[in-house]
Amino acid sequence: MNSKDKSKFKSFIKSLPAGYVGERTLRPEFERELRPEQPVAQRCRMLKELGDMQLHNFNLDETAITILFNLTNDLIVPNKPAETRQIALSFYKRLIYTQYKNLTIMREKFFLVIQNHEAREDLRHLLELLDTLTDNGKDITNFEEKIGKFMLLWIPAITEANLLTPYLDILVNLIKFNAAHLDKDILVGIVQNACDLSCSVTVNEIGLQCLTILEMVIGYTIFPSEPLPQCITTLCRTVNHAPYCPSSFKIMKNLLGTQLGYHSMKMMCSILNDRALYDDAHLLRGAVFHLNMNIFGSNIIFQVSPMTYATNVLTAFLRALDSRQVIVTFEVILSVRMVITKRQLSEIIWDLICEIMSSIVSNIEYYEEVNINKDRLHHLQINFHENIDCIEKLLQQDRSQILGNVERIYDLIERVADRRPEASVLALIEYRSRRVTATRPDWLQVLAQFVRRYYRMSNVNVRIKTIEALVRIMDQNRACYEEEILSRVVLSHLSHIHLESSVQVRVAVARALSNFATHCDTKRCMDLLDILEALINRPFEHTRHGSSSGDGTLAEVTVGLVNNESEISDIIAAVDGLVKVFAIKLHRLPAIHALKIFNILMDHMELHYERPKIFEHISVVRYKIFAWLLKARANGSYHIGYPEGSNEVVKFSPYLGIDSPLLPQAHPTAISIRRVCKLIVRCLEHDTDYQVFQLVIRELPKVLQNKALVQGNDIEELANTLLKINLVSNNKFKRPTDEFHALVLPAIASLVIYHESLQPQQHYGIITALNSRVLTGIASVCINTMTILILEMPEALMRKLPDVLLQMSKMSDTNALATPVLEFLSLLIHLSKHLFANFTSMHNMYVFAITLPYTKPHRYDHYTVSLAHHVIAGWFLKCKLELRRNCVNYIKSVTFHVATLMPTNLQDDPNCNEKKSHIGNDFVKIIYNESGEEYNLNTISGQFNYACVIVEPLDLNSNRVYVKARSEISKFVCHAEYRIVSDRSAPLLARQMALHANLASLVYQSVQKKHPYASNWLERLRKLKRLRSKLIEGLNSQQKSGSASSGIGINASAIGSDMDDQRGDFIKYT
Repeated sequence: MNSKDKSKFKSFIKSLPAGYVGERTLRPEFERELRPEQPVAQRCRMLKELGDMQLHNFNLDETAITILFNLTNDLIVPNKPAETRQIALSFYKRLIYTQYKNLTIMREKFFLVIQNHEAREDLRHLLELLDTLTDNGKDITNFEEKIGKFMLLWIPAITEANLLTPYLDILVNLIKFNAAHLDKDILVGIVQNACDLSCSVTVNEIGLQCLTILEMVIGYTIFPSEPLPQCITTLCRTVNHAPYCPSSFKIMKNLLGTQLGYHSMKMMCSILNDRALYDDAHLLRGAVFHLNMNIFGSNIIFQVSPMTYATNVLTAFLRALDSRQVIVTFEVILSVRMVITKRQLSEIIWDLICEIMSSIVSNIEYYEEVNINKDRLHHLQINFHENIDCIEKLLQQDRSQILGNVERIYDLIERVADRRPEASVLALIEYRSRRVTATRPDWLQVLAQFVRRYYRMSNVNVRIKTIEALVRIMDQNRACYEEEILSRVVLSHLSHIHLESSVQVRVAVARALSNFATHCDTKRCMDLLDILEALINRPFEHTRHGSSSGDGTLAEVTVGLVNNESEISDIIAAVDGLVKVFAIKLHRLPAIHALKIFNILMDHMELHYERPKIFEHISVVRYKIFAWLLKARANGSYHIGYPEGSNEVVKFSPYLGIDSPLLPQAHPTAISIRRVCKLIVRCLEHDTDYQVFQLVIRELPKVLQNKALVQGNDIEELANTLLKINLVSNNKFKRPTDEFHALVLPAIASLVIYHESLQPQQHYGIITALNSRVLTGIASVCINTMTILILEMPEALMRKLPDVLLQMSKMSDTNALATPVLEFLSLLIHLSKHLFANFTSMHNMYVFAITLPYTKPHRYDHYTVSLAHHVIAGWFLKCKLELRRNCVNYIKSVTFHVATLMPTNLQDDPNCNEKKSHIGNDFVKIIYNESGEEYNLNTISGQFNYACVIVEPLDLNSNRVYVKARSEISKFVCHAEYRIVSDRSAPLLARQMALHANLASLVYQSVQKKHPYASNWLERLRKLKRLRSKLIEGLNSQQKSGSASSGIGINASAIGSDMDDQRGDFIKYT
């Protein structure tokens, strides 16, 4: 076609009206241009122009299409140039596309062109032609029987030409829309090729297309069984690749839903069981994944519960773990977790789960040995322990869901206990400890293994829980197996606790050992105490000695000083435990145990003062031990005792005594009080902690009151120490002077009852110490102590009395000092006269100067004023005769009823009511109470029963004297502290107290009657005046009646004369 014809053709095409259906036949000029005799180039140009000039506007019938094919088919033969062939093929593609509806028989001819074309370089054009001819594989009319086989045979060439993507698109639609025309052998080939390609190609899109082909085969055909193994293998491999995973999972799910589903499952199980495949990790992992997701991840499969196949699948999982492939192990871990979440698992399944988990543990241990990637191993371990967490959650929340052997589950947890969270191990220990009972065989061996396993773990709380469990097991089996548990478990595992680095563990062990020792009465108790001794002495074992210094001594170098209390929590726990054990062992045999504890604590305390640097900053241990030591008491049999119960009643040991030198024969088991005394002295001299010093100095007076405990020990050293520290003006604690002496002086005052064991200079030292503090805030303590000195050491006091009175005369008179001062002066009157031989008028003036301020009724209460007048009167009588001029002589007396001396008539008065009537009318009673119980003030009832002076006998010829009074007068006569005096001084002190209590009672009663009591002499005068008034009244009445009776025969004048003489004498002196 020349240029002129072309232009006419284009104009013709453009001038076609709308809706024109096209020509049905081929024009002659087109046929001429396309005939074979025309030049090839001219024919090719014509094909291009025809194809480009909107060929779709032609509506050619099949005859015209056939003519066009016949005119051009020689252009596609192999001997033609590639360009010519490809132009012709492109024209065919355009022709088919535009005339698609008009093709019938020509469809097969075009397919045969594609099928028989042998030029490889035209493969792309052929594929495009096939795509157009089949509408991308959807329409295979007229060549249904041929295309399947052709597609299979074409795959190698397509693969080589890298045209798989468009080819597979066609194949997908071919299967989807024309599955009925594909024979079984064709399907087998398609599946096999799709499997091969999906595992070999590197382009993800192509691989996904291959998987889509498999999906189409499964979805639109009856899947053949021949390629099933290859398909299973392919799906197991491709699922490992992330882009393929969803498709692979979907295909496998669909496959398992077909008639080959059960066989597919069995094949995957066979893969896992085949040791020859253990090197193929991805294949094994894929099989595990598909089985897990499709068996345990779905609710219904094969029309039955998936758990029906669980046994076979889990067994396969267990065999797959023998491959020791990391990714396989990981996938099995995830699969087991999904199984665990199912409900109502049978016992067989739980057994398989335990076996699988155990095998996983073995694999993890193997991975650690071969040093695989740490990140992979860590990820594996995390997921494994999440499985354990799920099982433990069931154990804690829904135990009924676990139908298997729980013991196997805990065996599994125990294998990995070192890597389990703390809560998990604690729950494991709780379970294991509950299972350790004496009814099980070899239970002692099991117990030893239990302690060995968990006590050696690194977690502190786990070790503590183990100790607590051991204590509980001991409590349950102590009666029958105490000795065996101690020897085979406790001593073998806990004997080196002093070398333990964790203080929390040491605390737990210390408490456990104390508990064991509390109940143990055999020789094993001594072993337990030895361990506790090593524990509390641990800081001293960390002290080494350097080279010798110039003076030949070893220089101490401390390497483990205790800086805070938390570092020695174990020592504190051990000391508390030993103290509690001692309190129990004190009343049990053998007594050697209590003696051992005493010596342990004493040795420890002595180390504190031998190596003071160790505990220089921490004193709590010394404080606790001293608090325990200072509670010790002894009875008349020299048996030691300690207070018990809330009322602190002292209970004495029948087995343990003290090593008193006063005993004619020493106790076989006796503790050394002498060591305690020396320890107290060292504390007072060297301890730098004020709290410890304060405790000792405050408790010391109570200890010294127990003469049976202290008598016979080195009292002189203690006295010298107390007097020495009292003389120091600047105390080592930098406390205020008055505060410091207020602590020390009560202890010095308590030495008075030991005056027989002290030297004269120590007597004077005590008096001097007391006298020097009279003008301070503790004057009442000093004066009360000197009141006792009047009774116990009168000779020593009288030598210092002038100084004492002079010092007391300088005191300011106060309400707090009134009673102590007046009682001191009142008792001083009763000393023997020979002791006052050197008393001068100046000394008397001191007494009056001290007493007179207390006679002021506007400042002091009635009792104080009366007592002051009583003291002044008594001292007036004490004065020498030449100093008592212008003084009125008087006699002071008080009468008491002595119950034991009063007559008793048990026949007529079995309840002694007559005695009670007399005694009940007394204001004051002196009670000698040797019952050991507290005296009740209401024991003897009466209207005038105001006060009782109680005398209680103590050990070694000493007594406790004190006053109990009704609330009305208690503030006058009751003292805050007891008075401890000897048997010789007790009567005088009791009488003196009774006199003062009687005076207070008189004062109180007189105030109630509104006739205030002043003194005995004034009361006598008041009674005499009342008698005088009565006599005068009687005389007057007789005189009036005498005149009326003058006739009587009696000599009334004689009687009247005698009475007048008597009245005269009485009136003269009143």
